[in-house]
Amino acid sequence: MGGQLPARAAALTFDDGPDPAVTPRLLDVLSSSSVRATFFMCGLAAKNHPSLVRAVAADGHTIGGHSWDHRPMIRLSPAEWNRQVNDTHALLEELTGSAVRWFRPPWGESDWSTRRRLRQEHIATVHWSVHGRDWTERNPSVIAELVLRGLNPGAIVLLHDAIASFDSPTGIGNRRQLSQEPTLQAVDRILHVSRQRNLDLIPLDELSVVRLPSLDQPRWRRTRSAQRRSSDIGLPEQLRQGQSRRLN
Repeated sequence: MGGQLPARAAALTFDDGPDPAVTPRLLDVLSSSSVRATFFMCGLAAKNHPSLVRAVAADGHTIGGHSWDHRPMIRLSPAEWNRQVNDTHALLEELTGSAVRWFRPPWGESDWSTRRRLRQEHIATVHWSVHGRDWTERNPSVIAELVLRGLNPGAIVLLHDAIASFDSPTGIGNRRQLSQEPTLQAVDRILHVSRQRNLDLIPLDELSVVRLPSLDQPRWRRTRSAQRRSSDIGLPEQLRQGQSRRLN
């Protein structure tokens, strides 16, 4: 993807869905403000709710992969790779009729071999630059404030329309244990303030500063350690410094 980044634009992204209790309401909220976002979906959730995948795509949102059942993308066997990436993307492409170009690893964690293979298959690994900690935070005002303090041009915002649980046998868990109602309320506030700031919220496909990385000659990284992470679009500072915690 080439060209210049729009003067004032950022990307809203939502992980772990789709979820029948939240995703349709989130689509209504976004539609009311004529905002399109990016949804990183788990394959198992997509399999369980195919009509929601189609509804997200029909509203003009971008869809990316987020593994099959929210497993760590580290030291995967060939069979597990096929399950977590190929099966997920094949299902999403079948349901939407569009190629899936984006992948966000669960918790933002992946190893070099995973990122390299994704790049070889022309899939960009996308992280985030700001998040609302809505996987634990229950106060909508706090979620919104966490996002708004870092919502600047070029930002990639991480929120959730569902919460996947790695503690469950399937990885998806009981989605009713943690309602995403606070996220819905926070999104209302985020959209309102974005309009006040004249900041366009657009899907990753249109955030033109984000381009598919080059495996051999990453252009926007200077150090050797950074080159090893050249596919990590929107990688948070704490992860770049090797001081990561599981955030997602």
